[in-house]
Amino acid sequence: MRAIVFIVSLLLGSSAFAQRISNLRIDTITQRSITVRFDTDVPCVSKVFYMPVFAAASNSDSLDTQTPLSQSFATSHVVRLQNLDPATFYQVRVVAYTPSGSGSSQPYPQPNIQTLAQDQSLAHDYEVKVTGGTRVFAGSNLITLPKVVWLSGPWTQPHNVSISRLTIPGATAVFQGTSKATTVFYSAASDTLTIAVPLTTPPGQYQMDISVSGQGITRTTTKNIRVDSAPQPIVRQAIGTVPPIPNYAKWQSNMKTFADRWCSRYPDEGGNNGGIMWDYDAQAVFLQIGDYLKDPKYARCAIHARKHYRDNYVLPNNGGVTGFYAYAEGLYQDVVRNGDVLSRDALDKMMKRSAATSIIRYYGTNDDAIREVSFGLEVLLRARDLGLTVDPTQIPKAVDLLLSHFDQLFVTKNSGYIKPFMVGLGLNALARYYDSSNDPRVPVVMKEALDGLWAASWLGDKPGATALDQGFYYTSGAEPHKAVVGVLSNMIAPMYWYFYSISGDPRYQQLGDRIFNASVGDENAGNIGWAQKQFSEVYNYTLRHYQRRLISGDLVAPAAPSGFR
Repeated sequence: MRAIVFIVSLLLGSSAFAQRISNLRIDTITQRSITVRFDTDVPCVSKVFYMPVFAAASNSDSLDTQTPLSQSFATSHVVRLQNLDPATFYQVRVVAYTPSGSGSSQPYPQPNIQTLAQDQSLAHDYEVKVTGGTRVFAGSNLITLPKVVWLSGPWTQPHNVSISRLTIPGATAVFQGTSKATTVFYSAASDTLTIAVPLTTPPGQYQMDISVSGQGITRTTTKNIRVDSAPQPIVRQAIGTVPPIPNYAKWQSNMKTFADRWCSRYPDEGGNNGGIMWDYDAQAVFLQIGDYLKDPKYARCAIHARKHYRDNYVLPNNGGVTGFYAYAEGLYQDVVRNGDVLSRDALDKMMKRSAATSIIRYYGTNDDAIREVSFGLEVLLRARDLGLTVDPTQIPKAVDLLLSHFDQLFVTKNSGYIKPFMVGLGLNALARYYDSSNDPRVPVVMKEALDGLWAASWLGDKPGATALDQGFYYTSGAEPHKAVVGVLSNMIAPMYWYFYSISGDPRYQQLGDRIFNASVGDENAGNIGWAQKQFSEVYNYTLRHYQRRLISGDLVAPAAPSGFR
């Protein structure tokens, strides 16, 4: 019974912290390991979350690797982190749970813990790793990134990388920028490797061996590859009359109230406020609100947002914006509606120089890049829609990367952590791509993601869940898990509606309604009056997709009620 109580409480992520963590310290550091010690004032089981600092920089609130939960309750804890990379900084956080399941966590006070450097007095040695997904559809590409972990000895010359075995019949493997299955390592990572799988490939498990040779030694690693049959186009079920959206009137009322508030707080058009004034594409948000309410005054709000984002950030940086600040829709709409050449130029520069599109171009194989690849794909799609010169390889590559991210998260399940709102961003980008491509892979992957996200991350159906738990946890990379009901759910609910509209399956309409209702109905968790960023997070995505939820038969949504015009 004690074990059952603990497991249930762990699933619920109890926030009643009865224990105290103390004396957290690092005991031993080697080239490949860090030993962590700490104490608790009552017997607990424990685990440690950790992550390289360069990766944690964009995910500082979640560390994506964790040790197994210890098997016995104790007050003195010793946890060894193994198979680390030499000469690498790590962030560490410990977590402890009592027998009742109450949890507490504490980060190591020194933010960067470095493993020892390679011992260059020893013989040269290294190991080979391959990042990226495992599942690929027949007729599609799987994009991976080979890496070398330098273990010991001096690194004095380039190393040759080659595909020494590929068991998929007729498949080709080519390194980026070449037409060959060979390349050269000058440092820790090679170019991305694209495996093109023929449409005729039988479903099954296959293997690829990657060999690296240099300084007299060769090391080989094997990557397992799963090939699934090419999907057929989705067949939509007939959609009859559907119930009204719960809390729809409140969503509309809040839209106008807070749109007016945030628009009134913009200074004159030349103002220079920080990103909070334009984050999550406030320009596109105000344009959508103006369309919905049929009120031209919101176009003026969009001009203010454009000044802050385009004129004070994108153009001064020549398009070289941070990956999670690459917003395409507002600029695109400005060109389409107003013929604005500066917005066209800004989008062109972003396509060429933003971190989001650079990640697509050069790596982006791991699912921790899902947000940046999603924004980069939207930049590429909207640049294409404007007739700009887009590298023809980049949109397909971005889509292949996103499909691989969802494989890592929900099929192969070799991801370090899940952030539900980033899943929503990835699905939004795939939806935009699907609208113009009808790529049959997208509905398959979208369904896998929506089902997997609900099963793994929705807290509202866990035993003992309360009204406060009607939401997704923020990240699986932080424990105890707590629901975040507010703004971030509005990046996710519309994707259940979207899949409902293309599949006709009422389950997804119902799940989307439940997420939306919980978010809009929570007066405190929404935070849309706290900062414009949160307001834009809510309305950017719900406005983009709300019509798909109101489908009845083949009719689209009615106009906004006159009271909100």
